[in-house]
Amino acid sequence: MIPFAAIVLVVSALSRRGAKSSRGMPWTPMRETDGWFGASILLRAIASPVAFSLIVGAASPGLESQLAGFGVAAALSVAWLPGWCLILCVPFYWIGFSSNDPAAALLWLLPAAILHYSYLGSQYTICQGVVGARSRATAIAIMLFVINFVGYGAGPLAVGAMSDYFASDFLASSQYAGTLTIPMCKGEAPALLTNLGAAKTAFCSQMSAEGLRQSMKLTAIIFGLAGLVFLLTSKTLHKDMVAKMN
Repeated sequence: MIPFAAIVLVVSALSRRGAKSSRGMPWTPMRETDGWFGASILLRAIASPVAFSLIVGAASPGLESQLAGFGVAAALSVAWLPGWCLILCVPFYWIGFSSNDPAAALLWLLPAAILHYSYLGSQYTICQGVVGARSRATAIAIMLFVINFVGYGAGPLAVGAMSDYFASDFLASSQYAGTLTIPMCKGEAPALLTNLGAAKTAFCSQMSAEGLRQSMKLTAIIFGLAGLVFLLTSKTLHKDMVAKMN
């Protein structure tokens, strides 16, 4: 977790060096026209504090479980605590992604990240607790395979596909429906300005922003569903656990 946060901080610092002015442009977590070192507001102003909140979120459930004491009820907090946190993070993400002001978005995204990443420690605890000692390595390997293949592999592709879908809807309802396409809006800002002009380039940025905004808001709902699974898990976790719960 700490190395991941360090990577985010480095990317954030690099993006400041290559940033271009983005005043007057709609806020979006990431804009394709900005480029890797471009003026992405998330990387420049939001990624660093959100990375720290990620660390806080990953550590907080373990500390709270220890403060809860011992016994079955306290031990079951490894499931119901991240469950409720995942459910509660959804409205924070929705409000944050819906905001047009980066500062206001940051105020909502920080608690959202803390609540969201509370599941990290619990997933390993539960995964290794419901199997015998001889099967724990296999269990964690299968879990990490699913996380990387489905989550990290298919997740970004799904978000990108939904972003293009919502961007297409935004384009279809605009005055540029007959003159612009999604592929025409792909590329760096200087090239788009040369090929499309200032007005269409600004619209492309807005279209990309709105598509990604709606895609990430829809993706946040999945966290709520995951939270419900954690809550359901807590009902039978005491019987399923092979390892001692107290």
